[in-house]
Amino acid sequence: MNKEIIIAYLNEHDSNCPYRTVSTGIKKNKNCTLCSHMNRDVSILITKIQGARETVDVGIAISPGAGLIPYEPYKKAGFLIFRQEEKDETARIQRIFQEALMLGYESAVLVSHNVPNLPPRYIENALSDLRNGHSLVLGPSENGMFYLIGIKKEFYAQLRRNNVGNALSFYNPELRDFNLKTLQNLCESCAVLPKWYFLKSIEDMKKLYRDENDGRGWKAKWTRLIAQDLLG
Repeated sequence: MNKEIIIAYLNEHDSNCPYRTVSTGIKKNKNCTLCSHMNRDVSILITKIQGARETVDVGIAISPGAGLIPYEPYKKAGFLIFRQEEKDETARIQRIFQEALMLGYESAVLVSHNVPNLPPRYIENALSDLRNGHSLVLGPSENGMFYLIGIKKEFYAQLRRNNVGNALSFYNPELRDFNLKTLQNLCESCAVLPKWYFLKSIEDMKKLYRDENDGRGWKAKWTRLIAQDLLG
C-alpha cells in the first residue's frame, strides 16, 4: 500500500440523476449510458496520473445500491472499492475519506465523476500541494462547487474534532459559501486549484469538444463518444 490514494466518486443513473434535465435538449435519451461513460472516463483519468498504481493508489467510490459485479474488472485492475453508504452526498464523502484514511493513507484525493475531461495535471498538482505542506486542496468548479477535494489525515481528524466535516461537499449549493470560508478558516495551508466545469448541460458538452480540440481538457474518450451521439 502506498501513502496516497486518488478516488473517483462515481454516479449511477436513477430517478435523481442530474442528467435527466439534459435529456430535454438532446436528440436521444441515453442518460444512463452517459453516466456510465463518465464514470469510465474519470476512472481511467486517475490512472493517467504520474505514479498511479506504482506510488499512488487508485480507487472508486460506487453509488448506493450499485452492484459489485459490474465493478469486478476495476478491482482486478487494482482499484480499491469504496461504497457511498450514507444518506446524502456530504455524509458519503465524509465516510469515504474516513475509510480511506483509516486504512493507513496519509492523504486522499476525491475527484467528482462530473469532470471526466479534467486535465491530469490538476490532480497531480493537488498531490504535489499535499506533499509540500498543504493540509487541504480544493478544486473549485465554475458554479462555486468543488470538483476535487484533497485532504491530509491530520486535517481530516481536526475537522471531525471540530464537528465541521459537513464542509466537505461537492455539489450542495446551500453549503457553498460555508464550505470555502469554514475550510479556509480552519486550514492555514489550504491550496486552491484552477477552476474547471461540471458536465451538466448541452453547452457543457459542446465545451468538452472545444477544450479537447484546444488542448485544454483531457480526451475523455467515452464521454465524448456518447456526447456526440446525444448532440448529433
